[in-house]
Amino acid sequence: MLSGDGMNDLSERDWRRLTEAIRRRKCVLVTGPDVALDPEDPQRGSLAVQLANRLAASLPSSIPVGKDDDLARVAQLVYNDAGTDRYDLELEVQDFYQPFAEQTTAFHRELASLPFSLCLTTTPDPFLRNAIQATAGKSPLGDFYHFRKGRPNQLSAATEKNPIIYGLFGDLQALDSLVLTETDLLEFLVNVVRAAPPLPAYIASQLADPQTSFLFLGFGFQRWYARVLLHVLHTYGHRNRSLALEGASFFEHPDRPQTAVFFEQELKIEFRQHSWFDFATELHRYCAEQEPEQTEPELAAGAPKVFLCHDSRDRERVVEVEQQLHKFGVATWRDRQDLRGGEDWDRRIPQVIRKQVDYVLVLQTPNMLERAESYLHKEIFEALERQKLFDQGELFLLPALLEPNPGLERLVHLHQRELFAPDGVEQLATEIGADFQRRNSRQGRG
Repeated sequence: MLSGDGMNDLSERDWRRLTEAIRRRKCVLVTGPDVALDPEDPQRGSLAVQLANRLAASLPSSIPVGKDDDLARVAQLVYNDAGTDRYDLELEVQDFYQPFAEQTTAFHRELASLPFSLCLTTTPDPFLRNAIQATAGKSPLGDFYHFRKGRPNQLSAATEKNPIIYGLFGDLQALDSLVLTETDLLEFLVNVVRAAPPLPAYIASQLADPQTSFLFLGFGFQRWYARVLLHVLHTYGHRNRSLALEGASFFEHPDRPQTAVFFEQELKIEFRQHSWFDFATELHRYCAEQEPEQTEPELAAGAPKVFLCHDSRDRERVVEVEQQLHKFGVATWRDRQDLRGGEDWDRRIPQVIRKQVDYVLVLQTPNMLERAESYLHKEIFEALERQKLFDQGELFLLPALLEPNPGLERLVHLHQRELFAPDGVEQLATEIGADFQRRNSRQGRG
């Protein structure tokens, strides 16, 4: 892999802009086939090219292959060959990737150290997942798109410690989900456009957020489907520039000038050339140096106070919501943090809900819905009882969804806030602030 040269290398401003987008959790990582290299022999080229070569070698000599490094085209030829079918093709792919099941690369280990919360992959190799799994304090959430049929939503909202690794072109655990041939690519693109099946709500909301930018690594923008794919994923109209690192094959492609101009003008994607490992190492350094010291904002004495009702298994995400609410001027009360050792839980919690907080926020997740018996149900009962003391239409009990789910049946009559949506927590804080000010004015305290 060639390192950057003058015009294509990254500037200091490039590094700073990218680091800031990652720090704000507004950057989605997208890895393509060109960065999936053989850990034992990276000089052999990408696994996608190796697989294409292997498939091409299996074709009868009567079938003209031509250039054999385009995996989708070669896979199409294999599929069309009278001597094979889809099962044969799937098994060939499975056998090819099986030796790499427990492996990763130095490049992917560097990526795993970075604070991304959402990563899209377009190859079935496990390198990024394995690298994150081996990183102390991190545990990846894996899922994939199945372009042939719908899948139950298995995704929780992503965090730095629990990043989502989403297989856009399927996964080896469901061989029929793999996008292999050119026909598969067309069917995939059509089905994503038709939302049949739809992308998970969390993924779709992150991609469509106009503040989101993207870091494309070895995506292969010279390939015919790249333009259509980015369109169907709703990556148009974003406010911030994205960065694409491409290898020599992109910069040597005869259509590269026109391709680059299109993506730069239409999608605000800037192209740079850099070695994969050197880039990931340097980005790690920038992120470590520019990570700001976390300071808790000072809240006003009269700030509205919100009780956080949640399942203990969702604590990490609840803390993130709490920190965001503090940033927007909303105080919180959380049991594990605000209960002192030795206090009577049964007496203290109802007292807090009845007398010491201005709102109760119920942070619903599938974990909470699983709880047939839990203290959180008593908290909700106390909140519903206090809600009865308010005039009709007044806010007190605020149901919210940390991730897409049906919500608790006993709260379906109340408006559900979607905190997984772009700016969801900010909108909630704005709603609380406006209501609290109106409430105080009504009571003659404003």
